[in-house]
Amino acid sequence: MTDEAPPERDDRVESRRARLSVEVWEEAKERRELELSREDVERFVEKAPARYLLGFSTRRMTRHVAMWRDVSRYGGLAVHVSHLVREHTTRLTIVCPDRPGLLALLAGTLAANGLQILSAEGFSIEAAQGPSTASRPSELAREHDLIGLDSGRTDATSGRGRPVCHRRDGRPV
Repeated sequence: MTDEAPPERDDRVESRRARLSVEVWEEAKERRELELSREDVERFVEKAPARYLLGFSTRRMTRHVAMWRDVSRYGGLAVHVSHLVREHTTRLTIVCPDRPGLLALLAGTLAANGLQILSAEGFSIEAAQGPSTASRPSELAREHDLIGLDSGRTDATSGRGRPVCHRRDGRPV
């Protein structure tokens, strides 16, 4: 048995990849605050795995391109929080370099802060370029908790009081 995808699957993905290069670029031009270049978009779409390309909206991808570009250039991590009022949930998007144990580290950090993970998706996309040696102070502050947990200096469950998450009906989790 081979790991190769059927030809129609490859065609579908490549067709989607070509359309997304245009669609994400059009969205990026409308969202000037993201300061994306066409090259940023094309590199991201070229490197993204098929499962990612087939599963996300153009709008969300555009945000992900900006986060990926920043992490590729400056290192550290990028975080975006969206409150989904109708679903009574919050979507947390984290873009950072992959490494062994990363998912466990992120899950432990969220649990230590009383957050429940209802679902998770992970994708690995190669960096656009190596991170520069310049680091932003805000990125260093965001990484502080993660580094403490990874090194064992911080206990993921210490200081955990009542959960701050609630069910859709308003009852505490």
